[in-house]
Amino acid sequence: MRKTGLSIEGYIFHLMVESLQVRGGIYRNGTRPFDSKGEDAIVSFLSGRDGWDGFSQSGVVNVNVYVPNIEFGMPYLVKDVTRCEEIEEQLLSILEGHKTGDFLLETDGTPTTFADGDFHVVNIRVKYRYNRI
Repeated sequence: MRKTGLSIEGYIFHLMVESLQVRGGIYRNGTRPFDSKGEDAIVSFLSGRDGWDGFSQSGVVNVNVYVPNIEFGMPYLVKDVTRCEEIEEQLLSILEGHKTGDFLLETDGTPTTFADGDFHVVNIRVKYRYNRI
């Protein structure tokens, strides 16, 4: 049976809930509290398509982890480099260690970090392939 975008997002979400250690919450797309100041992860389905063989689906799911900036002398806030590196390593480890289930998971490029207000966001794109047998 084919999977929907939300069911694929849910699979990656549950994998993150079981394995990713963040200091805040882990949310699906559109459910993170608007005013959150915590270290939160958000899992979002980006794209998917059916394989030509009729038995597989593939696409990309996005995982963003919002890491709060840290103080660097008042009133300056800077990236928490140590914590961003820890998150990047965790995400890679989770994906490289995933060997079960109906999904083949790989990274779609190198994890990156970018600024977003009072946060730096660690981003990883997860390529999936689902085989319906």
